[in-house]
Amino acid sequence: MDVKERRIWNQNHKILTEIIQKPEKHAQTIQLFLSQHALLHSSSIGNTSRTTLEDVLLNDLDEVTFRKYPVANPDTKNSIAWHLWHIARIEDMTINLLIADTQQVLYIGE
Repeated sequence: MDVKERRIWNQNHKILTEIIQKPEKHAQTIQLFLSQHALLHSSSIGNTSRTTLEDVLLNDLDEVTFRKYPVANPDTKNSIAWHLWHIARIEDMTINLLIADTQQVLYIGE
C-alpha cells in the first residue's frame, strides 16, 4: 500500500468505528469491515492484485529482522513473527469459536 492507500484505509477505519454500532448502517458496516479486513492479509489469500498491509510489512523482510522485537521495550521481547502469530490466533478464535461456532483452524486435521 502506498501512502495514499494507507490514508484511505485510516479514513475508512474511522468511518467504521463511527457506524459499527448503528443498526441502520449494518449493511454498510459489513461491506466496509470486509473491505478493510481484506487489506490486512496477504494479497495471495484474497486473490487480488492490490498490495496489502501484510504485503508491505513482509516485503524484503529478512529472517533475522522477522525474529527480532521491533521496538526496545523492557516489558516484552516478542518478535514480529510472534506478533503476527498472536494476531492470527486471536482472529482464529474470534471468528471460528465465538462467531461461527466451528472448530479453530489451528486444530483442524488433528
